[in-house]
This record gives sequence, C-alpha cells and structure tokens, in this order.
Amino acid sequence: MGLGAITIGDLQYVIEGIEPSIEKEIEKQLQGFTTLLSNKNEDLSRSVFCDILCNKSLDTQKIGQMTSEGWCFWNPLGPIIAIDELKFIVALSPDTQHNRLYIQSPEILRNRIVIENYLRVATAHLLLRQGGCLLHSGGFMHQGLAWLFVGVSGAGKTTLTQIAHAGDATILSDDINVLFRGSGGDFLAAPVPFAGEFGRQHNMKSDAGCAIPIGGIYRIEKSDKLAIKPLAATSQHVTLLSNMPFVNTN
Repeated sequence: MGLGAITIGDLQYVIEGIEPSIEKEIEKQLQGFTTLLSNKNEDLSRSVFCDILCNKSLDTQKIGQMTSEGWCFWNPLGPIIAIDELKFIVALSPDTQHNRLYIQSPEILRNRIVIENYLRVATAHLLLRQGGCLLHSGGFMHQGLAWLFVGVSGAGKTTLTQIAHAGDATILSDDINVLFRGSGGDFLAAPVPFAGEFGRQHNMKSDAGCAIPIGGIYRIEKSDKLAIKPLAATSQHVTLLSNMPFVNTN
C-alpha cells in the first residue's frame, strides 16, 4: 500500500524506498499529515519525490560531482567529511523536486527525527522558491487567524505556546511554522508535523490540508514591561531572515 503522500501546507511529499515494516511506524509519527494515494494514475506532477538510498552508494567524489550539478547536501553535524560516520544525509536535487535521503541502515528511519529533518530541509528550500518560508517560531490559531511569534532562544516561544494552549487556543507548533502564498498572493499558515520542547499535544492542529490566514507575526523579547511596538521595515526583514533555518547560511 505504501506510506502515501505527506502534506505540509501546499506541498505534497512522496517518499519511496521505505521497508513495509517501517512504513506504519512513520505513518503513526506523521498522523494527520499522510494521505493514501488512491491509484497509480493519480496526478503527482506537483509532488516532491524522495528516494531512500544507502550511505554506501555515496562517497566524497560523488558528492563533489553532484554539488557541481546543483545538488545541495545537509546533515545535522555540518560539513560532510566522513560519510560512514553519518546516520543520514539529505540531498536536494537542483529542482528540489526529486530528492534523496541517504541512510546508514533502514532501522534509522524508526527515529522520527530522520524523516522530519528531511521534511524540514526540503520544505525550507521549496517555500523560499515559491515566495514563502519556513519560520523558526511558535504559532497558534485564534478566531480563525494564525499568530506567529519569533525570537532568539530563550525569548519565550515555548512558554507563550504553553499559555496559548492553556487558554484553549489551537496550537500549530512551538518550534517551526510554514508561511506560503495563497492564490490571491496573501500569506497563509498551515499545521506542521514539527514540534520543539512542547511536543505534540492533543489540541495541536493536524488538519494538514487547511490554510489559515495570518493575523500577525511578532518578535518577542523579555522585558519587565508589557508593550507592543511596530518594527521598522529593516528590522522586519532582518527578523524574518534570521529566523529562516536551513536556507540562511550566513
């Protein structure tokens, strides 16, 4: 039957090469974000594909060749030097539509962070190409609008998410949120299968197909006074760019 398609915002991912015994575990990890592909004739022209391959099929020479062809490589430990020591490597194709996930062994896919990291990296690059972004932020939905909060580590994103959760707001994520363009050009948010310290909670939104208008994006800072102030245009740009992981390398 296969894992099916994984939906994040307006993106649909198809991951191929996962052993059947592991597919059910991944589907459980991504509960609410996977949709079975009904038949082989289904239109997948806008889907983002990823092949699961073994690390042993990769070496530094091949990485150099693929990099010169426009491929982009990522792993949590930084520069790829000793391939055999890496549990997984994300490889994004030049068009970011036919990617690869190199793994040390099939069992590593039981760790949810592997597939999740691939989805985070691919989503960041794809959204940027489409005029959106993956934003390091806390987010929740209130009165039909999405409210996102960015800030440095320790600024209070998770704390604010906890307060919103206690007030029965629908949580999007306390760690990473997506911003993408609607058909009218307006920015929308959507649920994501990503969570930070707060974890997946019972009222975190898992209707992957929904699109939520943005109510506002705020930069939070610790202070002994409660205040809301508008940011200058330059500060707005810097705030957004500095909170876009995987694509902001400077």
